[in-house]
Amino acid sequence: MDPQTISIQDLNLPAGYCFAPTHTKLIRYYLIEKILNRPLPATAIMEYIDYYDIDPDQDPISDQFLACYRNKDGYGFTHVVPGRTTRSGGHWKASGPEVPVMDGDEVIGFKSYFVYYSAGEEKSAHWTMLEYRVNPGLIAADSTNIDSTFVICKVQYKDDAKSSSSDSDSSKENENKMDSNNQTISIEELPPGFHFQPTDLEIIREFLIKKILNLPLPNSAIKDIAFYDFDPELLPIANRMEEAYFFTQLVAGQRTTKSGGHWKASGRVESIMRGDEVSLDDVIGFRTYFVFYSAGENKSSNWTMHEYRVNPGLFLPELTTETVKSKIDTFVICNVHKEDDEDLSNDETTFSPSQLDQNEETMDNETATSSRLQSDQGETS
Repeated sequence: MDPQTISIQDLNLPAGYCFAPTHTKLIRYYLIEKILNRPLPATAIMEYIDYYDIDPDQDPISDQFLACYRNKDGYGFTHVVPGRTTRSGGHWKASGPEVPVMDGDEVIGFKSYFVYYSAGEEKSAHWTMLEYRVNPGLIAADSTNIDSTFVICKVQYKDDAKSSSSDSDSSKENENKMDSNNQTISIEELPPGFHFQPTDLEIIREFLIKKILNLPLPNSAIKDIAFYDFDPELLPIANRMEEAYFFTQLVAGQRTTKSGGHWKASGRVESIMRGDEVSLDDVIGFRTYFVFYSAGENKSSNWTMHEYRVNPGLFLPELTTETVKSKIDTFVICNVHKEDDEDLSNDETTFSPSQLDQNEETMDNETATSSRLQSDQGETS
């Protein structure tokens, strides 16, 4: 790719793709290039702001900073100020030790996890942050015209009052903006850091429902595989530390591999809503969290998975063929991921068990909460 910066506002991203860089890509392709004053692959990281001087709820963070990202998180370049204390007296408090970021056997940088506390508050706010700094040894001492004090902050806002499966207003605005653009970029041409990381709503609406109805899929990022036949380390995953998505069919509800390993449900079945309103009529699908146990092992492995199922109530019985009914009952999408010890203790990962109710419930909850959604009649017919 030519060394030119691609504007994130001009990208017409394929469905399910967004800026979700790994720790390594964030440092290698963005932070180091910024420090060396080289062109960046994309404008996915907000230019320098006095991030540590202002509360995260204030502009420009609350509007501009989160405008192009999903799940209310965003990335920005900034400089660290003493104590990481804002002008109002709020502060970012470190949670856990600084962790090296590896690229193979090389330490290319470090990441630290922080939680924000408003002035005078002893309880943490909804804002969390990962701060990335480069390994100074990678920057030549005689390099000129550089600013080695830059860091990248990845901040996230978590709103407990809203379902995590809903699209945020900012991401909807950004998607609508991108839909109006004429420039289309192929998956192969995407700048570093852009990955297939669909929202829960996209997984159900853009992929699972279309698969069940035998409609064209937006892209081929989700492959068909007999997922539950294989131990996860045998699955065709390009990078073991990244997520992978697979279509599969359940066989009599069994989630046991050929070797005798099994996927065990952990937590309640969560509803996926079509919007922010919490109503049974807005349930479009369900998500269940699983942990893998190898054959003969009583201790869980680092392999985790979300299984996505469609809400059967979306499909009117009188307009549904027997073939489609069979697919509704058996077709699922599995989102598998391998956690490392650093992610489990220091990062806010997609599969954080602490965000789930650890009391196990049966899969029957899906049927119990299913409802017929009359507004989808035109789509499913």
